[in-house]
Amino acid sequence: MKTGRWYSFALLSLFFAALMLRLILPLEYSVWGPDTGENYYIAKFFAVNGRMPLPYYGFGTTYTEFPIVYQLVASVSRITGISVAAASELSMPFLTSTLVFPIAGIAVAITERRSVGVLSALFYATSVPIIGHTSIIASDTIGEVILIFFIYFYMRSGRDRMMTAIALATAVAMVPSYHLGTVMLLLFLYCVLFYYSFWKRDNSTELLKSIVFISVITTITWAYWLTQAPNFVSVFILHNPHLAIEEAISAPYIFMFLVFILGNFFQRQPHALVAKRTEMRKEYYYAVSIIGSAAVAFIAYTGVQSVPLYPSAFTLLEIPTVVFTLFGFASFLFLLRKEKRAWPIGIMTSATAAIIAAGVLTNIPYLVPERVIEYLLLTMATFAGYGMVDALSKVGKRARTGVALSVIILLVLAAGFSTALVTSTTTPSKVGASPAGDISASVWLRTNTPPSATVASDHRLSSIVFGFSGRNATWEKGGYPIFTSSNPGELYAGLNSSQTPSGNKTIDYLLLDTYMVEGGNFYPNQTAIPVSPFVLNTIQGGNFILLYSNGLATVYAYSP
Repeated sequence: MKTGRWYSFALLSLFFAALMLRLILPLEYSVWGPDTGENYYIAKFFAVNGRMPLPYYGFGTTYTEFPIVYQLVASVSRITGISVAAASELSMPFLTSTLVFPIAGIAVAITERRSVGVLSALFYATSVPIIGHTSIIASDTIGEVILIFFIYFYMRSGRDRMMTAIALATAVAMVPSYHLGTVMLLLFLYCVLFYYSFWKRDNSTELLKSIVFISVITTITWAYWLTQAPNFVSVFILHNPHLAIEEAISAPYIFMFLVFILGNFFQRQPHALVAKRTEMRKEYYYAVSIIGSAAVAFIAYTGVQSVPLYPSAFTLLEIPTVVFTLFGFASFLFLLRKEKRAWPIGIMTSATAAIIAAGVLTNIPYLVPERVIEYLLLTMATFAGYGMVDALSKVGKRARTGVALSVIILLVLAAGFSTALVTSTTTPSKVGASPAGDISASVWLRTNTPPSATVASDHRLSSIVFGFSGRNATWEKGGYPIFTSSNPGELYAGLNSSQTPSGNKTIDYLLLDTYMVEGGNFYPNQTAIPVSPFVLNTIQGGNFILLYSNGLATVYAYSP
């Protein structure tokens, strides 16, 4: 088989492998993902009305301000004729599986070796945390897709004006798609600016291009955020009372200017200082390797909490991702020394790890480490692919193809088994999924309760209630104090005045299922909390009426 055909066949096969792995969990559960209920609500509203629901009383107050993913799902529903619910479950696995192509392209652009591209795509296809997250409808999922395509187009642009225009259009598309994705895209561009300001100042074309991209995207971002995303700016940008909006707006431009000026100053220093760059570059190689390896160990130990697929530390579920990634970092030092074009991904990985560390140390609401980890895993793909190729180069030439195919098959099977194992080793509540019984209870609420009703439940079931019945729900702010009460005063105070996204409400109904009773999903990314035995005993009394039960989910009316 010719090299080109082999490469295309390999990537196409990995696309279908990635798709099959990403369909396991959506097909296993009626709803896969802790916020899929309200994401479905927004997508359906747009499909019916052609606009975002405003005012919006769901948990994600900023979701409607970044509408691209919902418009995409609604468009899939219209074009294919399938329901919005089916499009919500199935469209993301198809879309995210296409990332095997740009991830392979980035690796080939760096190393000029198609084998590295194939194995980098294999890492993406079989990495368990990535599988879980990229099968969920969410703004951050589409943000990751756009970021990888942008990096691919940008690295391919060079002096190609058409590719440069495509990269710029892709970057602009990120702005209304996902806020953190926009930040990560700008982070990549700042890494490019830093490199060409301090180490490759003679390449004025690339230096100017990075400045233009940063200026254009930053300006469009602020224009969009200030006019179309006021809740996001209020909640995440101006949460610090000491930060003025003028300071927040000017900071990216000032930083860009300082990097440019300091880089120019650095280039004009005596030869001894310029020669020091070689040593600095070596230190950078080691720093990236250490930071990357530490990040892998951190992920392996804690799991990815935004999609908590790990029942405990260092289990079978982690083996493919951890081992494969460590292969990459074992060879990363040599990759950077031999492949000069690897610097953008290296700097991006270091910067992403730094953001994770900053989020852990500062608890800044915007820098949620669990969300940033997903970007780190994506940038690791090239390292992992190179590491595997480097390891295979030690194998005899005749046996190399057989070993490579064995590794690919084993990793795909291991990832499939690990992902499927989630359904038997963890409860739906823990992974934010909902079986059919929960949907049936929500449909019952839609047909048997007034539209103004408020339902108390945990985060997962509140999303189901809001999305599939259209009723107001408590999520954690109101649900937690109700279902963890230990005395009548606490319980009835919460029931009579419960905090919800639409304001304080009197609770009309309670929805529980057996998984919530065992461990409620009250706060995402935190340990499940069982419903208080006091509450379970109390709701059997006179102030509560059992209205519906299907063996899994139960609805009570609160009748004081």
